[in-house]
Amino acid sequence: MSPTGLQPGAARATRRWRVPAAVFVAVFGSALMISGWLVVREKTAQANALASEGRAVNIAIQAAVNEARELSQAVTALFHASEVVNEDEFAAFVADVGIPPGMFGIGFIARLDHASRAAFESQLAAKHPGAFLFELAGLTRAPRQSQDEYFPIQFFASPEGLPAWGFDVGSDPVFLGSLRPSLDELRSTASPFMAFPGRAGTDGVVVFQPVFNAGGEAVGVVAAALDLSDLLAAVVPDAGSHGLAPRVADAAGPEALAPSDWVGEIEVADRTWLVGIDHAGGSPYLVGFGALVAGLLTATALAVATAAIGDRIRHGREVEKLLALDRQKDDFLATVSHELRTPLTSVMGFADELAAQNRTLAEEDRDAMLRIIADEAHSMEGIVQDLLAASRLQQGPGVHVAVERVADPGVEARALAVGLYAARVTTHDPGETAVIADRARLRQIIRNLLANALRHGAPPVEIDVRRKGPTVELTVRDGGPGVPITMQSVIFDKYRAARRDGQPASTGIGLWLSRELARLMGGDLTLAPSTNGGVFVLTLPAADFDLGAGLWGSADARFGAGRSAHLLGSGSD
Repeated sequence: MSPTGLQPGAARATRRWRVPAAVFVAVFGSALMISGWLVVREKTAQANALASEGRAVNIAIQAAVNEARELSQAVTALFHASEVVNEDEFAAFVADVGIPPGMFGIGFIARLDHASRAAFESQLAAKHPGAFLFELAGLTRAPRQSQDEYFPIQFFASPEGLPAWGFDVGSDPVFLGSLRPSLDELRSTASPFMAFPGRAGTDGVVVFQPVFNAGGEAVGVVAAALDLSDLLAAVVPDAGSHGLAPRVADAAGPEALAPSDWVGEIEVADRTWLVGIDHAGGSPYLVGFGALVAGLLTATALAVATAAIGDRIRHGREVEKLLALDRQKDDFLATVSHELRTPLTSVMGFADELAAQNRTLAEEDRDAMLRIIADEAHSMEGIVQDLLAASRLQQGPGVHVAVERVADPGVEARALAVGLYAARVTTHDPGETAVIADRARLRQIIRNLLANALRHGAPPVEIDVRRKGPTVELTVRDGGPGVPITMQSVIFDKYRAARRDGQPASTGIGLWLSRELARLMGGDLTLAPSTNGGVFVLTLPAADFDLGAGLWGSADARFGAGRSAHLLGSGSD
């Protein structure tokens, strides 16, 4: 066969492989690009998932620590509410409230001088035969050497039934280093991580809450003993199944936290814990390698491969959105549950105490407990009202705003500025501060502003009411550090909550809801510039201002038909 005869066959062969070769090159190049994109995407997804899981672990640990702190505060309140608390009352109160997960005991540490030692040991031995004031030499109890001052455990409640009565915690330098500031400065303190006698490991922590008498003198502390291993196992039981390895270290401790994929902070009394999360899952490069192999194997089925990849991308995005919504729901529910559990703990504890000891309690003790129950019940009611209003604004038929003439917003503020919300109220321009507003919603806004000032600010809290042109301004100012610059632009966003050291997270709807309600009433709520403390200004239409031509006329245009307002009239209240 001549070369001339080969040319047509060679040309046909060339043309035959030209398209497959182009398809192969195109698919291989696409597979390389797609595999690289998937690796980056998987790394990003893992980083985002790790950050979300880390925040969830952080919230769970903080909630458990806060629960232990709240139990300590409730027990401290028991001592403040009663002149004398015996061991049976102490044990019954703790049993009623319940010891939360991760806490293996809670006790009362008395403060004694040397002259009171003999009487204390006699009283202790009468309740627990053979008990005495002791220190530890290893695991052996030895009589405590003579000191000018002692800090023995007088009461102790533990699920494990540990016989800790009489142990002088002042004999341990680590204990004493955290106990002394709590007594001397009357503040909550926490110990560094330490080993507890008879327990393995060095991940024990004690949180001290001072107890003081009517004269302001510290007479002892309530001590809550936490075991970090038990706490992590209780609040993050499935961390391993999610490919997570949480670790906790004391920011001021001798052992630094090893480099971690994600690091968060938790405030424990006067200490800061660092929470490190490492991802123990598969390598993101496996996804890219699989895509490359799949691309090479499906070189002759480009359309099918492209369709499969498109489906996978869309499915991945939908799953990420659903997971993000689920995490947001879980975070919000956890915060709301904590917000409701905080007052509920006190209500249940004091209610049970009243039911059990009503006939033996002094009248002033009963009154004090009832006041606490009432205050905490009002706090719960406020949270529920905020949640209901927020739900109606977002999904329901709207919030009913029945406006009327309110002679002086300062009067409404004074009705709230007592008890937990203690504040000084000043009305300027008397006789000219009447507003058009829904009285109940006005009180709801003021309560939210006072609660915000107490949670994120500091005393003193002041409320000023003054006339300003066609409006009346109610200003709430606190003596705290003010709103951080990073939060000022988003402070009124829904589910935004700033954190203050040692304080639990809030629901993040109070300021958003308050501004929505203010606008529904034809006013507004703004954050005023300030170099000292947070300053929030509530603006409402003055009662003698023409509503038809003023702020009220634009309310429906701003908020739509689902958020109606009804004018009751401008008669005197």
